[in-house]
Parts: sequence; structure tokens; C-alpha cells
Amino acid sequence: PSTAVTACDACDSLRPRPPLRRNQRDMADEVSNPSVEVREQPHWPAENAAEAEESEDAMARKWAAASIKSPFEIQARETGDKEHGDNFIYLKNYDDMVFTCEVCLGHSDEQCMDIVPDTGSSNLWVLDEKAKCPQANYVASKSDSFAESEGEEYSIQYGSGECKGYVGYETVKWGGFELQSQKVGFATEAQTFCGLELSGILGLAFKTIAENNIPPVFDVITDQYQLKNLDWNSYEETDRYSLFSFYLSNDEAKEPSHLMLAGLDKNCFEGDMSWVSLSSETYWAFNVEDMSLSGGAVNTLQPALLEKTPSVNFMSTAADKEIHLCKDGCVAIADSGTSLLTGPSNMINVINQYLLHQNPDGTCDCERADYPVLKFNIGGHQFELTKDEYLIREQDRCFSGLMGMDMPGSSKAFWILGDVFMRKHYTVFDYGNNRVGFAKAKPTCS
Repeated sequence: PSTAVTACDACDSLRPRPPLRRNQRDMADEVSNPSVEVREQPHWPAENAAEAEESEDAMARKWAAASIKSPFEIQARETGDKEHGDNFIYLKNYDDMVFTCEVCLGHSDEQCMDIVPDTGSSNLWVLDEKAKCPQANYVASKSDSFAESEGEEYSIQYGSGECKGYVGYETVKWGGFELQSQKVGFATEAQTFCGLELSGILGLAFKTIAENNIPPVFDVITDQYQLKNLDWNSYEETDRYSLFSFYLSNDEAKEPSHLMLAGLDKNCFEGDMSWVSLSSETYWAFNVEDMSLSGGAVNTLQPALLEKTPSVNFMSTAADKEIHLCKDGCVAIADSGTSLLTGPSNMINVINQYLLHQNPDGTCDCERADYPVLKFNIGGHQFELTKDEYLIREQDRCFSGLMGMDMPGSSKAFWILGDVFMRKHYTVFDYGNNRVGFAKAKPTCS
């Protein structure tokens, strides 16, 4: 499952996100076969490996140094939102690299903490005080609703280390929902996360990939509160549906990033919502008909690039000057817990080096005019990212928002559409109908 990049995680496992994802082999296998448990580390291709690793280190350092962009402190549960209600949850934005929201544990003596809402994993876990991390705020002895789960242990192996502890029952308050006796993982050993601006992860994927077979929080919310399945043509703002939606802002001062539980805000996107059915109930995974690069440097470099990189599974036709990335098919997951957009490392390395002109230190020229457009054909609908949308700007420097990550065992090219994609597209995770919806996000929701 998932999460974002920590400094170690990106360096050791080439993962770009807010808490970290488990080993990549797990992800590829679980999409097609949730029972497979083989785990294997990813690898860089021999060509350009040193440059690729240096670029990954640069992005990892950026992630580790991320500071909050949101111009406010979040008191979502206490102040609520008068227009949208308690299930409208503000997100703290840390340099577009990680987003957190408030989750509270406990009945009368609440312990609230910043948690990553992560559609690439399925468990809720928090840092226990025994982890001895500065942000490990949960103290079981202070809770009037905690009960340990008879010595049940909890462990997730990440590329840069293990997160482990114990399982307990606790009251969970998130938005306007309250769950009693929800199983939660309490991490007592989690050095990978120490010092980061988060105290845990709330997984929003499916039970099939949940550690210890623990029912995910949103599954329980859907059942306990009897949330309705969405009928798009009869959506009512006052009803509660078995879905949640993300708006990741490009300008926090104009419109803060937010998550809506059991609903969506039609004021936040333009045009129709485009739906794609899930290919499996593991991650939020779906088939991608085509991905391509067009315009800019592609127009002049396409023939030479295809000739120079025969081992890379690119494809083109005489009818267009595009480079197609799904020769043998693609599968993707929509993942709020991944900071960037990831794909096969041999493809990403070539794109970053030859088309984005990435420097050895991981930076790109912000002002070049020959960057291509990245196109996605999903569910018969086309989506695009331009350079201003896939480059990550930090003052006068830019970084590529594309990162290589291999998925051994996947029969198709495996892509993760993380926050880089979700900032451009309002994203609805429709749990009741087993589908994901995308629409072009507006600059503001007014």
C-alpha cells in the first residue's frame, strides 16, 4: 500500500510520497492477485542509474524539508465549515509534497493528530508515544475508550525500514463521523517517520490489501452510516454517499485544499465528471488505454529518441508525432498518498533526460519552451498535463514531477497518478460504484 516520500524512502526505494509505500512487488501483485505475498526491491536500469539516483536524492531532500503552505491552522472538527458541514475537511499542504488532515482518537478525552489520508493503503495507524518520535502524540493511558486487541501485533515493511507495534480498539472521529471500537494500529517502532509532519496514515483503499485483515475506516463508515450509492443524475448535496473526493489546490491563499467525506462539491470542477471502472478492488486501480507525449521537443527528437532507446517500450506511428507509452497496455492507480506521478523507470529516465532536460542535481529549467504535453486516455476520456502542471516549482528552481518506480511482476506498464495529477483534476473515489471520477479542477470553488 502507500503513502508519501520520506527522505530515506525516496533514496532507498525510489518512492515519491507522503509516508511511504510498501514494496513495489506487493502493489503489482495485489492489483491482479491480492493473495500473493512475494516482496522484491525495485531496481534502476544500468543506463543512467547514477544520474537517476542523484535526481531521486534531490526530490527526497525536498520532501524532507517541506514546510506548510496552507495559510491557516486546521481546526476542522471544532470549527467545521458552515457551508459544507463537518464532512468538509481542510488539508494541510506541505509544499505540495504531502497533505494531512485532522483525525481524533478517544471518546471524551480526544487526542487529535495530523494524519495522511491515503488512497494507496488500507489501514489506519498512528504513532504511539512509545515510538519516541517528536510527533508521536497518542497516549493509550489517557484514553477512556482504548482497549488492546489481545496482544495482536501490527507490522508493515517499507523500503527504508519497518513500522510495527500493536493493534487496539479505539473511538475514531473523522469529519462528522464517529466509529466506536475501530481497530487501529499503534506504531511503537517507526524511525522512518520520526520528525515528519504527520502522526500516522489513514488508508482509504480496500480491505483486500489491509494488514491483519482490519476493516478500513471508510468501509466501516459506509456500513455503519448506511451511505447511499451515488446516482449521478440525482445527486443531492444534503444526502450522504459512499464516496469521498479530493480538491488539491494550486493556490492555498485563494482556495484551500480539502477532502469531502460522503459527498463532492460541483463548484470545484468544470465540465462533466468522467468515470472509469476499477480493474480490481485492491488499490483504486484502473486500465489506461493510452498515455502519450506530444509537442515541444517530441517534434524534433521523436525519431532519434525511438532509435536511441530501443529497449524502452515506446511506440509511435507515421500518422502522428507523439510518443506512446502504453504499447502493451497500462494500468494506473489514483493515489492521494503519492506526491508525484510515477511510471516505469526506464521510460521516466528517458523522458526526464531527453525531453525535460533534467540536470544531474534533479532540477529542470523552468523557462524552457519546448516541454511536451503529457496526455492520458482513461475510460475513453482525454486528460492532459502541461509543463506548468507536471513541473514542481520551488522559488526559481523546478523539479520534474515524474519519478521512476518499477513494479516487477506487472504484465502492463504500471503508473501511479499521484498529487501531480490530482491537483489538475478534481478526483472522486466512488466506493459504492467501484469507480473513480476525474474532472478539470477550477482555481476556486466559488
